[in-house]
Formats: sequence, structure tokens, C-alpha cells
Amino acid sequence: MLKTTLACMLILVALGGYAQQDKKIDEFRLQQEQMRKTALLRELDSAVALMDEGQYAAADKKYRHVLENIRSVPSDLVFYFGKNSFYIEKYKQCIDWLTKYIQLKGTNGQFSKKPPSG
Repeated sequence: MLKTTLACMLILVALGGYAQQDKKIDEFRLQQEQMRKTALLRELDSAVALMDEGQYAAADKKYRHVLENIRSVPSDLVFYFGKNSFYIEKYKQCIDWLTKYIQLKGTNGQFSKKPPSG
């Protein structure tokens, strides 16, 4: 009886250790994913800066890299990619992405310009 109880206790302790290890692994994976996302958002900021400097082809490469690697595409990426597509004369792509931005944000989005009233 005592041996069985001790064996059960050892198993529980071991399982508890595995649970803690699994938790640490999950936390590590979450941190890695957050770091990856942060790096991609920095890449997006860099692409916007390139676009603002008139380096549209370089910006396009960075936008495409972000699009290929990010899990959830932010609406500002949708807008900037569409805008940059205009500058590199990819008009259909421009229309598609800017239309997608309007679908996501409506006409009240951050990048929507309101017509003058009156």
C-alpha cells in the first residue's frame, strides 16, 4: 500500500514537472512569435519610409516580404501596399488592395480623406 502511494506521488510529481515544462515551452513559443511579429512590423515601417523617399521598388519587396510572413494582415499594410502599387504602375493591384482597405475600414478609416462639406 505504501509502495503504491509513493509510486502514485512520484508519478504526480513527474507529471507536474512535465506540465511546468510544457508551460515554459508555450511561453517561449509565444515570445518567439511576438518577436517575429515585431520584426515584421519594423519591416513594414521601413517599407513605408522607402515609399515616402520614392524608392517604390524597394518598398514593394519589403511589403511583399511582410505579406508573405505575417499571420494577420494589418489594415495599414493593406493601404500602404495598395498605395505603393499605384506608384509602380500596378493599377489593378492598387485598386484591389485599396478596395480591400475600404472593405476592412469603410470610408472612415485612418487613411480615408473626407470630402469638404458644404
